[in-house]
Parts: sequence; C-alpha cells; structure tokens
Amino acid sequence: MTEKGVVADPARVGRALNQVFSNTNTGGAYSRSSTVNLIVLAACQGNFSELNALIDSLALVHAGRYFVVYCDRNLSSLKVEVSARCIGLKESEAVCSEVIMVGATPQNMRAVPSILRGNMLTGSPIELCVYEPCACEDSFDLIAPLSELLILDSSHFFKDVAFLRHVTSRYRKIVDLEWIGQGLWREQVKLVFSRPTVCALLPHLQEIRLKGLGASGKVSAALMAGWLLDRLSARNLRPGAQGLLFDLAEQAGVRLDLGLDVDAKENGLGELSFAFKTPDRLRLDEHPLVSIKRGQELETVVRAETTDRTSVALEDQSWLGRLSRYYGVGEATTNYCASLERAISLLELTQG
Repeated sequence: MTEKGVVADPARVGRALNQVFSNTNTGGAYSRSSTVNLIVLAACQGNFSELNALIDSLALVHAGRYFVVYCDRNLSSLKVEVSARCIGLKESEAVCSEVIMVGATPQNMRAVPSILRGNMLTGSPIELCVYEPCACEDSFDLIAPLSELLILDSSHFFKDVAFLRHVTSRYRKIVDLEWIGQGLWREQVKLVFSRPTVCALLPHLQEIRLKGLGASGKVSAALMAGWLLDRLSARNLRPGAQGLLFDLAEQAGVRLDLGLDVDAKENGLGELSFAFKTPDRLRLDEHPLVSIKRGQELETVVRAETTDRTSVALEDQSWLGRLSRYYGVGEATTNYCASLERAISLLELTQG
C-alpha cells in the first residue's frame, strides 16, 4: 500500500515522515523498517510512474528507508516529498518503508548530500542504486561517497561505457543485476566443461561467438565474454581481420565474435557458442561444437563424440526477480570485478 506523498521542508523531513505515518491506516499495527538506507539515483527527467513502480517492487523484497534523487532542470528550488510503502505481513500487521524523494536542478544538487546525510537511519548500511545512467552534472560523484555498496544493471550503460567504468571504479562491493541474470548461463558453461571429453577440447578452441539481444545486449555479451576470458586466462586481446583475437597458453589467435541483434524484442544475452578445430576432423560439420541458446528455455547442445541436447527453465529476468534472488539467496561475485574490467575493455576496443 502506498501512502499519499507529503511535500516537506528540506530542514524538517523527519517531521513530515511522522505526519505521513500519523495518517497511515494499515488496519492494525505497523512498524517502520530500519534495516537499510537505500539511495536511488534516478535518470534525469525520470519517468515517475516507472520510478514509483520500482520503489513498490523494492519495498516487497528490501524494506528500509529510501532516498530517491532525481534531477529536474525545471524546478525553481529543491523539492522534497515523503511517503510510505506498507506491506501487510499478517491480517493486522504491516511493515512500512519510508520514501524521501529529492528533486534538484544541476545548480543546487550540491545541497542534496547534506539532506540525505541528515536523515539517514543511524547504524544501518547505506546502499546506492544507480537505476539508469544520469547526465546531471556531478550528481553521482556527489552522492557516491555516502554509500558502501553499489546496485546497478550494467547493461543499462550501453550508451556510455566510460561512465560505467567511472561508476564501478568507486566501489569494492557491487551488485550487478546483469551478472545475476547470467548466473544460469555460467552454470551451464561450467557443467559442459566439467565433462572430461569436452574439457580436453580446450587446447583446440578456435572461436567463441556471442550474440546480444536489443540495444543493451552488447553489454550483456561483453560481460559474459569478460567472464570467459578471465576463466580461460586469456591474454593479448587485439583486433583481427574478422573480429577480435586472443591467445591461450596452448593456442594463439582464438577468435572472439560479439554479435548484436539490435531489433530483437528481448534484451540480454541470446546465444553463446564454442567452436573447436581438431586435426583428426576433415570436414567443418564434423568439428566439435558447444552452443547455448535462449528461447522458451535455455538450451545447450554439445556435439563431440556424440550429440546431446539439454534444456533448463529460464529464471525471472525482471528487476524484481533478480533483486529477489540476490536478497533471498545471494549471488556469488567471485571473478565479477575481473570479468567486468575485461568486458569494459572489450567494449572500448570495439567502439574504437
């Protein structure tokens, strides 16, 4: 349940929050969550219906005090509005998240950190969610020092890879929803190459192909490629006549192809394949192949001595679905930073 927002004096936010809760009618007892401070840095000229839907979703899985910061060049002064999101636990109980929305022009954005700092829940962790890359001058650099953990979807930065590098370089703790969404792909790759017959083909690796879907798919493909390059200990990544080339300990000049179907209805990673060239195979269609493709399910085909095909159900790829997985069961971030660094380098290389 969303309580109607109240416009607040920036110096009296706490009083406005108390007013919101004095008007709250949950049908019984309620508690104000004090588990986390979450700052959401919204896009400039943000879509407020979309932003409110995001806050509603977050309140379901991660109750706390939210600070939503957005830039609006049409404002004459700072605008602060407070509201509550209450989720029923039992028939007569509810837990409520507090929402403080702060709108600012680029000129008065420097006043925002003090408002946030003055209204933080003492002793609770501080997280920053960069919902979309924001072009407002210095807004990220002003707010980032307040938080300890960064939440983002790296695929949203497909238009500004330099900003992605800048944003992620400021944090040691990062929750990347694109990385979480690719967890099933990484699991399938590990399962395939855990087979001795397939693992034995790695010295004969000739090419890795990836295809991203939608405009943001190029970041999705690059992040998976970055993980693969890191796991393979690849080196000497360079442009080649037909795409990119890299070297392995036992094989030089392996091709890496990052394809993109920009007109696809879906976004994200669409296909991944490994081609091998062994000296005992004469025809191209006889050479071993591993392919993973997203359709109604995630399908894996392995063509080695024999051909076998397996399919697994896809996971919920929505923001809420991926956040729920993180807050519910967690997500391994081992190798993430190294994979992201390689992914950004790939994107910079392909963009010239």
